Amino acid sequence: MDLLAKRLELFKEIVGPMSGIALLVNPSAPESTEDSIKRVQVAAERLGLTFQATRAALPDQIERAFSSLQDSINGVVIQDDAMFFNERKRIAALALQRRLPTAAFVSPMVEDGALMTYASNPRAIFRRSAVYIDKILKGAKPEELPVEQPTNFELVINLRTAKALGLTIPETLLTRADKVIE
Repeated sequence: MDLLAKRLELFKEIVGPMSGIALLVNPSAPESTEDSIKRVQVAAERLGLTFQATRAALPDQIERAFSSLQDSINGVVIQDDAMFFNERKRIAALALQRRLPTAAFVSPMVEDGALMTYASNPRAIFRRSAVYIDKILKGAKPEELPVEQPTNFELVINLRTAKALGLTIPETLLTRADKVIE
């Protein structure tokens, strides 16, 4: 399920006045990368933000990707990617060093220093997986089971990161958050 546009809307609401947004992408998967770029670019335009895509295919390219960001960029959205998940502490440190808030794709990245995420709830997905496994073990054919989309989403905000960036998170968002890291 595509949550990039909604994540960007909430990100802008959390950060406050912004003029530009970057999307950190991994070009190793060109189809999903180009799709993510298009979706975020459309959402950024709708929100009145300039847009820049920055690419890192390998961990040692992440710092260069951050260095390439234009001065008009006020925040970074991170594409869903396993390499970025593995490098979440490095990304958080680089973003903090450059005073750039980040919107991540899973809550562990927020726990490790990203500013926020709005994403499907992994615990709910794992619980639904158990239901599918139970059905298969009882004889259901996997190809006959319906594909389900997530219905539980969580907003996670890292107040430590917000404080380090000098951001004040609106109270309305803090009350809407499913988890606030202090």
